[in-house]
Amino acid sequence: MKEEKSKPSIFDNIIFYTLTVLLLVFGGQLIGVILLLPITYLTKIGVISETPELSIALDYFSTIGCWAICLLWFLFKKNRFMYGELKPKKSGNTIPMFIVGCIVGFVMNALCILTAWLNGDVSFEYDSFKPVWLVILAVCILIQSSSEEVICRVYLYQKIKNRYKNPIVAVIANSVIFSCLHLMNPGVSVIGIVNIALIGTFISLFIYYFDSFWCASAIHAAWNFTQNIIFGLPNSGNISPFSMFKLTAARDSFAYNKDFGVEATIISLIMEIVGITVVIVIGRKYRSSKLLSKQTETANEVKAEV
Repeated sequence: MKEEKSKPSIFDNIIFYTLTVLLLVFGGQLIGVILLLPITYLTKIGVISETPELSIALDYFSTIGCWAICLLWFLFKKNRFMYGELKPKKSGNTIPMFIVGCIVGFVMNALCILTAWLNGDVSFEYDSFKPVWLVILAVCILIQSSSEEVICRVYLYQKIKNRYKNPIVAVIANSVIFSCLHLMNPGVSVIGIVNIALIGTFISLFIYYFDSFWCASAIHAAWNFTQNIIFGLPNSGNISPFSMFKLTAARDSFAYNKDFGVEATIISLIMEIVGITVVIVIGRKYRSSKLLSKQTETANEVKAEV
């Protein structure tokens, strides 16, 4: 889809984009609360039983409001091209890339947790396996994770990329702003914010090299689902009342932080730096092969015309 190339206005700058992100986040939260008012009312009067599973599902699902406000925001002419970033017609928005994202998010988070467990920093006990709720929660977490991605890796990233010549500005700036959105989270720390900025950079590189919003959302969702719903660990400081396993003991170390989980640790920082390096290496090769393929295709078309 064609992107806007009009002359930048006084509003085309990172400060205005950041203020818009805050508007989308808080406006989306308000819309989410309003949309869930009927269910909230039914639980209060006892028509619907308020269970831990329902509580966390509604908490994640409420971010549907962020999706709603973004889709409305994209109706403006200068934002309309962003709809194209979400569609399956986009080159990187494929089922295989979505599956790759799920695997990457799960493996990276699970390796951090495994390190903490092997080091004796955490211990778990099995609690329950509720397949229906696990599926529902997976969908709700995908809504939550993709809502953050549509704000930061579609609106914010695309706006900065179109405004500034160097794409690294878009990758870094949106990741820093993304991490700042977590400043008020429970148990937040400096290393936690740094790590969130790094995971934001890691995900942004999938957008830059592979042009895949679907993959970016899957990475984010699989990471959150693994630590919060499977292992019952803090998700950026927030603990789920329902999980397959329950944390029975924990201590602070290079691999675990009792307040913020694995996201505020040295092992997570190392994992993210390694991940960023791998994506850059693979991404460059992918872009080079894609460029070569296009050049070959163009050459063949020229020969055919001749």
